[in-house]
Amino acid sequence: MTALAAVVFSLLLPHANFDNKNDEATKIAVKLTTDGAALFNKKDAKGLAETYVEDGVITMYSKDKDNGSLKLETTIGRAEIEKGYEKLWKDRDTINSKNTVEHARLHGDFLIITGEFDPDLGVDVKVGFTQVRFKQDGKWLITSMQLFLESK
Repeated sequence: MTALAAVVFSLLLPHANFDNKNDEATKIAVKLTTDGAALFNKKDAKGLAETYVEDGVITMYSKDKDNGSLKLETTIGRAEIEKGYEKLWKDRDTINSKNTVEHARLHGDFLIITGEFDPDLGVDVKVGFTQVRFKQDGKWLITSMQLFLESK
């Protein structure tokens, strides 16, 4: 093997492992977010809340309609998260939500997922999201989710 070939091979090898790690993260993320959308569509607030660690956090960022300032809402803990989902679905019939994973990355027992959520709740809104999940007892539980609301 020539010296140039050895250098090229050594430079490509770490990237191949990196890509495999990202592929694995993406597969896991797509499954988790697809399963989450199915729970959302069934309006299973308890089931969705159970996908969070006990003290999980949802932070929702939006723009105030009146003055354009940053609006921030935070929900902490499974019980409050469950109540929030129940409130969201009040007076809603059929839901056909969908998640699109844009990026996923594994860091040991942590999985970071970013993407876009179409909640299909009769409101024309884009919802960007970032989830941080932790593998606990074989389950990828959400430690925090940030939602970014933007009216279309």
